[in-house]
Amino acid sequence: MVDQAVLKDHVWDSIKETFETMIALPVEMVDGEVELEETQSMICVITFGGQLEGSFSACCATACAEKIGKAMLMLGPDDLLSEAESSDAFGEVVNMLIGGFKSRLSEVAPDIQISIPSVFEGLDVQPKPRRGASRVDVATTVDGMGMVVTVMCRSKA
Repeated sequence: MVDQAVLKDHVWDSIKETFETMIALPVEMVDGEVELEETQSMICVITFGGQLEGSFSACCATACAEKIGKAMLMLGPDDLLSEAESSDAFGEVVNMLIGGFKSRLSEVAPDIQISIPSVFEGLDVQPKPRRGASRVDVATTVDGMGMVVTVMCRSKA
């Protein structure tokens, strides 16, 4: 199994790289937990399998996901983004995050295969723990709004 500190470093490095190169919003890692600004949240979950199996997810307030989507699409704050477009853009950002994470794990788990993103919106949505899996949460702020990226994984027996 990959050490939890290593997993957290890989997740954070992927977040930093993605936001520095693809999304023009400031992102910072936070010690402890972040509060989501509203109860209506968006979560994107991508599962993976291979030597390591599990899930990679990002959860934030719907307003934060929309802000991230607009930044990725290079839209202005007053530009309109439909719910479907916001969901698709957030899913693509999380897909970029797991891509960076996967490349960083290539030495210890070279055969990881990932699913397509699944995006859900609702009240107080959060990832559920997997039985026997290690869980790593990386709390961040994106332009001052809370986002949590979670990896839950276990070595395949």
